[in-house]
Amino acid sequence: MKRKRRRLTVKTVREIIRLFNLSFSVRKIASSCNISISTVSFYVSRFKSSDITYGEFVSLADEEIKIRLFLKLRKEPKKVIPDMEYIYSELKRQEVTLYLLWEEYIKDNPAGYRYTRFCCHYGRWKKTLNPVMRFNDKMGEKVFVDFSGYKPTVCYRQC
Repeated sequence: MKRKRRRLTVKTVREIIRLFNLSFSVRKIASSCNISISTVSFYVSRFKSSDITYGEFVSLADEEIKIRLFLKLRKEPKKVIPDMEYIYSELKRQEVTLYLLWEEYIKDNPAGYRYTRFCCHYGRWKKTLNPVMRFNDKMGEKVFVDFSGYKPTVCYRQC
């Protein structure tokens, strides 16, 4: 189980990066700052991945250091998210299934989501809808029929 790491003060982070710039080993930095080796490795790797030079790092304000080292940049999704409004409206038509709509989606976007993920996205989106139809009628005054879309057929047999 991964533990949640407490962030160090910016003063301690500055000291870690200063010692790292002086070519101290991770073990020496950890013992001099009285923190664990894994914590030092974490902050050093954050510094390396931030593409900031040490000169720039020294001139940054405390808030700017927090932003530069800990801001998680969200990557744009590589896959095209399907148009849920279109899917919802198409599913109301007769003989249209989610699988048929997925096939149409995958034809337009070959690198798109596979069927299971497609259904998962649609299911999550559908939960955001709130279709409520309240009736304020007395029982027995009206008759409501659930119509599935096909015309009912009646077969007459002669007995």
